[in-house]
Amino acid sequence: MLKKIYKLVLCCTVLLTVNMIGYAQTCSPSQSTVIIEVFTDNYGYETSWELTGNNGTTVYDTGGTGGIYGNNSLYIDTICVPNNSCTQFTIFDSFGDGICCAYGNGYYTVTVDGVVVANGGSFGNSETVDFNCPPGSSCSAADTVLVGGPYSATFDDHWYYFTPTANGMYSISTCGFNTCDTKIWVYDNCSALIDETNMGTIYYDDNNGGCGLQAVVSAALSAGTTY
Repeated sequence: MLKKIYKLVLCCTVLLTVNMIGYAQTCSPSQSTVIIEVFTDNYGYETSWELTGNNGTTVYDTGGTGGIYGNNSLYIDTICVPNNSCTQFTIFDSFGDGICCAYGNGYYTVTVDGVVVANGGSFGNSETVDFNCPPGSSCSAADTVLVGGPYSATFDDHWYYFTPTANGMYSISTCGFNTCDTKIWVYDNCSALIDETNMGTIYYDDNNGGCGLQAVVSAALSAGTTY
């Protein structure tokens, strides 16, 4: 299906509106102040976003797509979240072409307690950022590891960064250290990951590495590349 085939140019005037979709709060000392600024493209109805907390529970969202946002409009919302709780912001585009730059100059900015933690506009179906998250809780807030170990995961779906210093084959394994069922996912990016499948992985193991319920992969990794 093709999108946006025809355009009719009537004038060179661009109208700007500033809107709030219902979230404007004054936060307590135990909360972080999250300001979400979204400027839509020519197809604002395609845009939506959500904030999720621990265990993926939805904290706030825009209620989905289908007319929530207008075209070429600026929306600013202030939301309070616990400052000791891992929170994830995800922006969506239902057509899968982001909000910049083929059909307008849309953008988004996420500011937490006065610090910009994310901004952009050129993405596909979605883009995600985490904040107030302990190390290892997400791909964007992963623990750093070196050759050797072992390293202990303190919660399910623990994330690690590894940057080889030399090209070669590397063994990544949970063998001999665990009795519980384990899996290993290896990625070369943090974009649009689907964590419970092996979609987007460059290496993956679940019981097929010859280590019973544990996991092991032999990975050809490049020096200087972060995995």
